[in-house]
Amino acid sequence: MEPHDLVIRGLEGWRVIKMTEVYEVDEGGKKTRTRGFFKDENLARLYAVSKDEPDKQVQNRAESCFVLWDGQQGFRIGDWGSGFCEGKVAQELRTAVIASLPVLEQTLFSI
Repeated sequence: MEPHDLVIRGLEGWRVIKMTEVYEVDEGGKKTRTRGFFKDENLARLYAVSKDEPDKQVQNRAESCFVLWDGQQGFRIGDWGSGFCEGKVAQELRTAVIASLPVLEQTLFSI
């Protein structure tokens, strides 16, 4: 299942819980894929170490996170953000653009 499937299906049966994600990293330390989510942090850390493959430069890490979970699969919840009042933002941008125009252009466009 992909996140876009939840748009159609809805969130019934899903909840947000704290879990430990085990993920693979490349030689530069960048996350390449999720191996799984665990409720037991100690089990997750042991699993991560057991799956390291030094000869193939595969390393695993375990990190606590919040997950949207249905009991079988989950989606890690990333950075939190707040929504914007789009009308207010649009007005602020319009005002800033008008203020950046020379007075002659403002007069010409009656703004």
